[in-house]
Amino acid sequence: MKVSVIIPNYNYGRYLPERLNSIICQTYRPFEIIFLDDNSKDDSVEVAKKILEASGIPHRIIRNSVNEGCFKQWSRGIHEAKGDLVWIAEADDSCDLKLLATLVAKFDDPKVGLAYCQSFENGSGRN
Repeated sequence: MKVSVIIPNYNYGRYLPERLNSIICQTYRPFEIIFLDDNSKDDSVEVAKKILEASGIPHRIIRNSVNEGCFKQWSRGIHEAKGDLVWIAEADDSCDLKLLATLVAKFDDPKVGLAYCQSFENGSGRN
């Protein structure tokens, strides 16, 4: 299955190296990455561009000229996605490198329409 990763972002440039690497290095390779910047005032777009261009994964960076909020970002990302599955990966988070492999495997069961995982604090004060 092809997984489109949607990354809504607003001023999370400081978290992007860890976050993007936790997506790029998944054991189950993403089909595409859609980075949605909600009119950040920091260096988020530049950081994302540098990392995503080096990843070898098809990606798009979509910049808003005004801040539209999280829900509109999610909606736009889902609309833009071309994969079979969508993963909304918040920009200030991180994940285990087997996350996609674990969750995508759940869709082998035709009764499964949604897969998710529980967040936990990793000691850095972030989930």
